[in-house]
Amino acid sequence: MRTLVIGGGKVGAFLALKLAHDGHVVRVLESDRGIAQKLEDRISAEGLRANCLVLVGDGTNVKLLKDADIGRADWVLAVSGLDDVNLVAAQLARTLGVDKVLARLNDPANRETFKALGIKTVAVTDLMAKALELDLKADVLERAAVLAHGQIVVTEINVGSDFVARPLRDIEIPVHSVIIAVEHDDAVLIARGDTVISYGDRIVASSLIDTADELPLIFKAERADH
Repeated sequence: MRTLVIGGGKVGAFLALKLAHDGHVVRVLESDRGIAQKLEDRISAEGLRANCLVLVGDGTNVKLLKDADIGRADWVLAVSGLDDVNLVAAQLARTLGVDKVLARLNDPANRETFKALGIKTVAVTDLMAKALELDLKADVLERAAVLAHGQIVVTEINVGSDFVARPLRDIEIPVHSVIIAVEHDDAVLIARGDTVISYGDRIVASSLIDTADELPLIFKAERADH
């Protein structure tokens, strides 16, 4: 799958890196050179240059959108922190022939404007994972939820074979993370202290986006495929 992400801040960076890690081709347009460079550094550090490219520029500029290969994009995700940018970028994407477009909605007061123009939105106050699961049907995007202005991420984790089974109360969870639910033998359980976590379980967890990589390490996580 080929995806163009408009906005390379915390939300855009998170989605771009997750997609690239899953083997999808990603292009990111970010207007702030410093933010773009920070994302570029992360892409290099994680060995994702073959899949992910960052371009510095305005996501509402038609030439830059074309330079970013929008004509080949399966999806355009307009997820900057500015609703007006996301609105224009989404409109341009559709004008340039992209059928699947999703925009981040930062201010709920603008919801009706997006709706009137037929642009699907995901609000920072919504569970992004659920919206993307219904709309995107892409492995990584089905699992990603970004809330609270890009500060909190909700993800699914498959417990790895090297993890030693034990109750949740006996597992040292990072301060800024919460285990929400556990899927065990096709049953979904609300996570409690006495809930035993073991190999093969699937965990739904939330954490600050800056520390989201800690939980998979704790649970010796494997890729969470559907």
